[in-house]
Amino acid sequence: MKSACVPALLLCGGAYFAHYALHGAYGRGAKALYERDIAHAEAALADLEARTAELEKRAGLLKTTAIDPDMLDERARALLGYAHPEDIIVPLNRPNALRPAPTN
Repeated sequence: MKSACVPALLLCGGAYFAHYALHGAYGRGAKALYERDIAHAEAALADLEARTAELEKRAGLLKTTAIDPDMLDERARALLGYAHPEDIIVPLNRPNALRPAPTN
């Protein structure tokens, strides 16, 4: 009986470690979850880098050494709320503006 206790304890310990190697917090299942999270984070990073490049490009057009006239005109109109007399204005923040008036 005593000779079977040591192998049984070793077998239980081995089964314990094998179980957590597959299903534990750092096991094979967790590795797939970590890889999925990394893929999502890399995609978000790529989106942010593209947005940063676009913003840097737009900021470069506003440098004082060489201001792009079209960019200056766009930003001035947006900030001051002005429009050219020949511009067509489409209100976007009023959901009922495009609906026809009710007739009674």
